[in-house]
Amino acid sequence: CYFFNANRVRWSAAEDACVAWGGHLVSVHSDEELGFVRDLVRAEEAATPASTGIWIGLNSLSTPGTWTWTDATDATYTHWAESEPDVAAEPKECVYQYGEQYVGHWDNFQCSVEAESVCAR
Repeated sequence: CYFFNANRVRWSAAEDACVAWGGHLVSVHSDEELGFVRDLVRAEEAATPASTGIWIGLNSLSTPGTWTWTDATDATYTHWAESEPDVAAEPKECVYQYGEQYVGHWDNFQCSVEAESVCAR
């Protein structure tokens, strides 16, 4: 079961909202799941346009440079954009999935950025 959260919030608030719903930020483990999440966001954007991407559950908050999912599933699949994940002066420990313009590729962002999200349970 999936839920698109159109509220633009920081990564931690997005995860808290998913936990309150009974799940976690979405984890993606295959090209098929990536396509499903992209299609879900595309359908939601038709009703509320302007999304450029979403928070997903991948993060390196526990150990910088080690990527884990909030639902504790294995992080064996990735869909990083070219040159990502990157290192910056400010920690970029939360992962953002771009919208259609970048074909759902992932980028590590500062967790304080506000974005929409997808929850799964």
